Amino acid sequence: MKQEDVTQLTIEIKDGTIAPRYKEDDVELTIDKAVITEKGMESNLPLIDFQMTDADGKVHFAALSGRLILSLAAAIKGVNMRNHGTEEP
Repeated sequence: MKQEDVTQLTIEIKDGTIAPRYKEDDVELTIDKAVITEKGMESNLPLIDFQMTDADGKVHFAALSGRLILSLAAAIKGVNMRNHGTEEP
């Protein structure tokens, strides 16, 4: 059986009144495109590629697994349920 490296994701949920403040030199990116590849990972699970640009027009890429997106979506759903009593914002 093949062993996989697994990185544990920590999801931190903060109250809106204490949102994080970022340094002035942090790069702000705009997501321009998201591409879902159905069997993009070795495990044949979906892979999502994000194409982003910064204020200078430089292009950046990030790849996220479908599992990561689902984990984030589940956390958001929980927040919505606690704050609004529904899944919808």
